[in-house]
Amino acid sequence: MSRALSLCASVLLAALPALSQAGAEPTGPGLVARLKSTRLDLDDAAGVVAKLQVQPLSIRLQASIALSDQLASRKKKHDRAAADLQRELGKNVTAVVKTRIGKGLESAAAVRSKALAISRRDGLTKGQIETELDPLVAQIEQWVLPTKAELETRALVDAKQAVLAQRVDLQKLYRLYADCTSGLELHPDAEKHFLKYPVPPLPPSPDSITDETTVWTLMALPLSERDRSTLTANEVLRPVIDAEEFAGTTALQRTRFLLGLPLLRLDEKLSAAARDHSTDMVSLGFFAHESPVAGKRSPGDRAANFGTSGGAENIANGQGAGAGAIRAWWYSPGHHRNMLGDHGRTGLGRHEQTWTQMFGG
Repeated sequence: MSRALSLCASVLLAALPALSQAGAEPTGPGLVARLKSTRLDLDDAAGVVAKLQVQPLSIRLQASIALSDQLASRKKKHDRAAADLQRELGKNVTAVVKTRIGKGLESAAAVRSKALAISRRDGLTKGQIETELDPLVAQIEQWVLPTKAELETRALVDAKQAVLAQRVDLQKLYRLYADCTSGLELHPDAEKHFLKYPVPPLPPSPDSITDETTVWTLMALPLSERDRSTLTANEVLRPVIDAEEFAGTTALQRTRFLLGLPLLRLDEKLSAAARDHSTDMVSLGFFAHESPVAGKRSPGDRAANFGTSGGAENIANGQGAGAGAIRAWWYSPGHHRNMLGDHGRTGLGRHEQTWTQMFGG
């Protein structure tokens, strides 16, 4: 019995190092290894990032690379899923055009001419826009735009949910990257690291999916090659334009499409000039097209300051969303004409709830 107990004790003692190692806190390299896992769970990643705060700079920098790589890998998967969603939506739009919209295009053309005649009428009033123009635009919309019910098949809904889920995860992962690197930009030894491994771009927001599907729907409808090229070029700028500013421009594009007008190319420099004027109006307490700031007196001056050209300008105050600013201008005859004018470019910029919209040739 004594010999048996002695043997058992020896086995337990031999197992102690393994048991101690299994329960120990992971080392810095071990934390980085967990962030590199192809099956990384984001809740687990959050715990790892919390433990990194007390790790040496070299470990935190390695962790930032791992998280950046995770973002890049998941973004590629997201982009493929988004492309699948756009294709599925385009397929559905094409089917609706063949079965319903194609039959109404000639009728829509006649009503468009009538609507534009009202829009360009001398002495146009808000009342005329509401009582005469709005019903015609609503009729055109029924003829030339697919309804939500026509487009949202089960396959489309599933594809959309897949993209949304991936965007939520990308947002979480980006916040973890930000937490991991917080304060490192102040460390002199990290400067070379961030030159070699730049901060990843912001991931797409789940909130922008509605605006994107609106644009994708327009792109799948019968369009001129110029308009299709314009929308494609604008989408390249989506990541660097404020989401509500972009959505406001989309609302204008949708209206111009309904009325048969050429679509407008987004000018990032015009957007910056517009945003700057909105900021000046809020910070300096004025609301006017003529600025008291030296060198920014007119819309042309402001556009030139940002390396572009512009003339017509709309301003608005009190709208929380870009589409709200567009709607306010729609019922204001002077602004209304600007939005439907013979322009080639536009830029929309906000500061808080003050908006500026600029147009160029």
